[in-house]
Amino acid sequence: MTKAPVNAIQDAAVQGKVRAVERALRLLERLAGVSGGMRLGELAKAERLSPATCLRLLTTMQERGFVRFDGASGGWMVGGAALHVGANVGATRKIMNIADPVARQLSAARGLPVNIGILEGRSVTFLYRATPNGAATTAPPQQPLPVNCSAIGKAILSGLPLPEVGTLLGGGRLA
Repeated sequence: MTKAPVNAIQDAAVQGKVRAVERALRLLERLAGVSGGMRLGELAKAERLSPATCLRLLTTMQERGFVRFDGASGGWMVGGAALHVGANVGATRKIMNIADPVARQLSAARGLPVNIGILEGRSVTFLYRATPNGAATTAPPQQPLPVNCSAIGKAILSGLPLPEVGTLLGGGRLA
């Protein structure tokens, strides 16, 4: 079993983090990034957890519907509760009510898909896509992208005051 160094545990405590929650969220993010799920052993290895710890985290999330186990493949996958929570991000921010008619109209007029996303920290999370045929869908699950690594992120940056852009881009090397 891999144990975190004492100073890492103290650092987490000082920052107000709960290690178990941090680990569970990392597992959920890892599962969201793969199609077809992952077996317990490969998931534990990828996250540097013991299989027993990994299984306890997964079964806890499974009880709440955030992950599910597929007996046929032996893989763990993202569950419906995660989708429900994720879908409510846009609803709680009322973005979709405002953006939907504009996105559909723009997409139809230009004959191109229109993506809607939000800036969260230094990353962009995609929420929604309107297509020229009038269909609108939630964006497929994916990891947030650094703001400078997507067209929508660059569009968001173009509308921000220059000092805020400098803060977001951090002055270091860009991804």
